[in-house]
Amino acid sequence: MCEGAPEHMIWRIRKLRREDVNATAGLLARAFADNPAYAFMHPRVATRPRDLRRFFERNLIWHLPVDFTWVVVDGADAPVGTATLEPPGGIPHSRWELFSHWLLPALFEQGPRTLRRMLEADRAFARLNRWNAEAPDYWHLHAVAVEPKHPRSGAGSATCSASSTAFCRRGPPRSF
Repeated sequence: MCEGAPEHMIWRIRKLRREDVNATAGLLARAFADNPAYAFMHPRVATRPRDLRRFFERNLIWHLPVDFTWVVVDGADAPVGTATLEPPGGIPHSRWELFSHWLLPALFEQGPRTLRRMLEADRAFARLNRWNAEAPDYWHLHAVAVEPKHPRSGAGSATCSASSTAFCRRGPPRSF
């Protein structure tokens, strides 16, 4: 059970599964709906909820192979919190995988303006994270979110704690 969870709720933490992707993407889309960086990347207000959901679906699927995404789930096994730990250099991929998984869907679903903004934001985040880490290679905890109807419930702390504990216990993997 997660410390800080309401007494009437039984929450537990576990790794993200493929069948969690849709619900977890929805959670992330709701949690980041008013985030200025995501609003910049997804400028179409009318379709932003759908655009964010699709963005986070792709993001979660992209990270599945390295198995560094955790979810806090309620008694019905529905995600109420999540966090992803990204390894140095991101997720290993070919140019074709990058094109087919990220670039082409974003271009068709959201247009060239959104794609340009997503790429611009990605470069800015990478520069900022390298600067913050004071190193070219760094581990990055990102996409930390809690269902907006459960603020200050301990779900965010639980996912961050699980990811840092797993990292410290296991140590950084040698390769992916």
